[in-house]
Amino acid sequence: MQKSQALMTVLGLLLGAFGLVLLNFGNAPTTSTAAGEPYSSTWKATKILTVEATIGSGQNPPLTGKTGIGVWEWVVTGTIGAVGETTSYTETWTAPSLTNISFSIPSDRGCNIEGVDTGRGREELQLMAGCWTSQGAIGGPDTTRYSFQTTTIGAYDGKKARVNVGSGDQKTTSCIVSPRNGDETECVFQSGSYSFQHVHEPGSNSRMRWLGGGTLTPLQWTVVGEINTP
Repeated sequence: MQKSQALMTVLGLLLGAFGLVLLNFGNAPTTSTAAGEPYSSTWKATKILTVEATIGSGQNPPLTGKTGIGVWEWVVTGTIGAVGETTSYTETWTAPSLTNISFSIPSDRGCNIEGVDTGRGREELQLMAGCWTSQGAIGGPDTTRYSFQTTTIGAYDGKKARVNVGSGDQKTTSCIVSPRNGDETECVFQSGSYSFQHVHEPGSNSRMRWLGGGTLTPLQWTVVGEINTP
């Protein structure tokens, strides 16, 4: 009996170490009320994704328009615990790095995705990319390229005047005035998270038409942080 009790004691300690104890040596497990702890967090965008349209390759230099379409880096700060006993933390959330990623538009038609791995290696799970175009542009041949960059919040100012309707400024709209007709413009604007559309504004008395659009959406975030205990 003593050997059996000793064996059960050893097994109980081993199972307990791995969180596998269902009964406390034949007695029902004790319960306790979980104590809640207050917490708070603040998310601040520090970098955004911008798309730049190169329009009219016949121009010297070509016309370009840039607009912001999504957050590419966040800094998160917060605290856990009651006043006087708080633990603070800081995290940085970063989307995949961008290198020479663009949507090129051939002279015939269509839209080619460049710089995004389409099926080999780890890159296939980092970005979702897609684009379309119907062509036709101002001040020269067709739109030639949409290129992507990341820009710090303080360094970006995409504020341009609205076209045809209303008044005021919009930070996520970029419009380019045609050199051959001051009433004709092209605009690139955010149409959802990490997506954009490109339109041609022929003038106040004509209907606009859609030239293209696309998306570049992050599918992976890298998080690094620091916990500061009191």
